Amino acid sequence: MKYKPKVSIVCVTYNQEKFLRQTLESFFMQKTNFDIEIIVADDHSTDGTVEIIQEFVSKYPQRIKPILREKNIGVQRNNKDAIMQASGQYIALCEGDDYWIDPAKLQLQADLLDERSDFALCFHPVKVFYEEDKNRDFVYPDPKESRSFTIEDLLQRNFIQTNSVMYRRQDYASMPVSVLPLDWYLHLYHAQFGKIGFIDKVMSAYRRHPDGLWWESTENRDDFWKKHGLSQINFYVEVLKLYGKVPAYDTIVRASIADTLTVFADIDKKYQSNLLTQVAHRFPDIIRLFIIHQREVLLQKEALIVSLQAEHESAQHNMQKQIDDIQYNGRQQIDDIQNRMNTLRIRLDDILASRAYKVSRKAGDMKYRIMHNLKKR
Repeated sequence: MKYKPKVSIVCVTYNQEKFLRQTLESFFMQKTNFDIEIIVADDHSTDGTVEIIQEFVSKYPQRIKPILREKNIGVQRNNKDAIMQASGQYIALCEGDDYWIDPAKLQLQADLLDERSDFALCFHPVKVFYEEDKNRDFVYPDPKESRSFTIEDLLQRNFIQTNSVMYRRQDYASMPVSVLPLDWYLHLYHAQFGKIGFIDKVMSAYRRHPDGLWWESTENRDDFWKKHGLSQINFYVEVLKLYGKVPAYDTIVRASIADTLTVFADIDKKYQSNLLTQVAHRFPDIIRLFIIHQREVLLQKEALIVSLQAEHESAQHNMQKQIDDIQYNGRQQIDDIQNRMNTLRIRLDDILASRAYKVSRKAGDMKYRIMHNLKKR
């Protein structure tokens, strides 16, 4: 019976002898009701990686398809060629320093894509762990974050870890090779053909270690940008080819380009490097877009400043009016109180005068009676 894989596992390796055995073993622990093929593409490793691949090929000759490069061609070209060798209906990715932790991973993802023909890809959360610091482990994407996984979301950030994804296989002949992050581009490339599915279950482990390509992206970002900045810009150029005709998507990508070039400008200033000059030579249109975007940002800021000044002046006017009203009302109240006090003072004077008159009259009457009585005696 002819071996016909439903899922192709694509694994690229380079000098990963410390981790590859665990990676391959995690492939063979998968429990599926369909056949799989494992494409292991080694980019001319100089350690014991090739020997480990050959060991597994001898055990599973029908299931492993080794691609052993005679010279190093780079991670992007190695990835593209390996993916183009896949024959399965679906493709799952896992690099040689990562591994899967759930034996039902492939079955669950393939079942989902079978059930939902409108899904072009699906993924799940992964456990991200640090080889030398277990206290930094976390789950990605963060379970507390939004579970919105649209193209707009994916254009803004790469929330799909490489070893969590499964694609519905497409034609990859025209896929570019000089882009980074390549996995992010692959996710976006497939997303143009359908929706993004999600299985809320951690089924993979993503290893972070100093020898990994993306280690410097978080531990030493400046060096990472100096090494791979042009590939990042080319990533955006290629993404614009996929999504630039949709205004909302175009705006997101252009904003990301502007943010990246702003980072380049800061790095050039800090290290006296020439990242922006390199971009200008290779991607002159991108620099023009950057200038236009910056001009638009400045105009927006100027409009905001004018609006804030108008609001400030209006607020000052309203505050002064309130102060004037308070002062006017206060004066009115003071005048009213003074009038009342004057009225009370007059009434008090009248009362006191009336009482004095009565007392004087009584005193006169009493004096008269006393004198009258004395005369009678």
